[in-house]
Amino acid sequence: MSLLQRKTLSDSKYSTYSTSVQSNKITKEDCEKKIMNRFSELTDKQTFHNYFSSYDFRDNEKSMLDFWEQIIYYFYDEIFNSFGMKVSDILNYSKFKNSNPIGLENILIHLNNLRHFITEKDLNDIEFYKSEFPDIYNNDNKSWSEYISGYAKSIFNLGLGCKTEKNNIDLEKIPKLDNNQIFINYQMFQNHCDDILNFLTEILREKDHEVILKSEFNQNLLENNNIRFGNQYLDLCLKFLVGAKRIALFKVEIKGISYDCIKLLKHPNDTVTNKDYTIINILISIENLNKVIEETEKKISFNRNKAKDYLKLKNKDGAREYLKKAKIYEKVNKNYTNMISTLEQKILELNEMETNISTKNILNEANKVGKDIGINLEDFDKMAEDLKEQKDNQREVNNIIQNAANENIDDEEIEGELNDLKNDDFHGGDNLEDFLPDPEKNKIILNEKGKEKDNENKE
Repeated sequence: MSLLQRKTLSDSKYSTYSTSVQSNKITKEDCEKKIMNRFSELTDKQTFHNYFSSYDFRDNEKSMLDFWEQIIYYFYDEIFNSFGMKVSDILNYSKFKNSNPIGLENILIHLNNLRHFITEKDLNDIEFYKSEFPDIYNNDNKSWSEYISGYAKSIFNLGLGCKTEKNNIDLEKIPKLDNNQIFINYQMFQNHCDDILNFLTEILREKDHEVILKSEFNQNLLENNNIRFGNQYLDLCLKFLVGAKRIALFKVEIKGISYDCIKLLKHPNDTVTNKDYTIINILISIENLNKVIEETEKKISFNRNKAKDYLKLKNKDGAREYLKKAKIYEKVNKNYTNMISTLEQKILELNEMETNISTKNILNEANKVGKDIGINLEDFDKMAEDLKEQKDNQREVNNIIQNAANENIDDEEIEGELNDLKNDDFHGGDNLEDFLPDPEKNKIILNEKGKEKDNENKE
């Protein structure tokens, strides 16, 4: 059974570490058989000996490092369907032909230093996140949209570098890995954390708020079949997302009961607010009311069934009593349902109030900027008067130029030249009308020409 199809975390405690490769019921013999079939080079005695010998961090041992990295990835991806295993499990399942790989522990240390694989110790170290997400930790005033490119680059930045010359490494000072630590494939882990984050964002978008009970989110993961690793090592994933400043974790205690909660951050500097605590309290109240409604529905069903049984026995009075009880429980449930609607409405009101405050702050800032610019209405009035004066001056200049151009022109002289032009065009005719064509006559001529043209076409 795959890890995705079963509950890997306790319903009560949601423990991170309940997932174990032993639960997959894959024996060491089955594992060895799969490995030997997949990596046929191990059938060669010399190659087998080379890969199972000691590892001293030398450059000429790179092929050995690459080989075991492929083996471990095959464990995760093909055999155990996980992105992490305990160091002790890796060492245990890597015994082939009754031989222990002598250099495997050093290889795991090297892969961890290269950040191809990480451990829980890394996820608990703030310096790890500062090196992985420098833009987020060094520029706290940026918005998430400004971080996207930097985040994409950082989250897949796997190489911190590791000196591989033996002379540059003091083997006695190399820190040993804790055998009980989870050895995590960093690339697979990041992809899974992205899936978790996207799923959380989708859920909260539907709810119109940024907080959710961890128990509810865990249940949603269990019911979702689109995320490959489900809620596997959920606490480690949430810890990584906290370090990446994408979510915040907090607790709410009500009547002695502690509830783990998750907040989706809109900005790296966001914190858990009083509004978030209030919404969580409302959500817990709604959850408790739903449980009460569910129990009351059982009582309604019980009393109605009893009423039916008494009717069958022709005991009408007994049936009436049970039916009354059912009706009372139905009224109680109706009240509980109304309470839930009121609480849900209160969440919407809180969101609306926050939006109004945000809008008010923006408007105040805009007003402040407007005052800083220093707009003066008197300045605009003066500018308008200056423009009008300039237009009037230009109009006067145009009139002066036009009058000056017409000043020396004799109207009688112009009239005489017009008569001369008329006499030249019409050969000395006394009246201009004598030389205009007769419309009727012109029409006949056109018709006759048209007929002549038609006759020519016929011929």
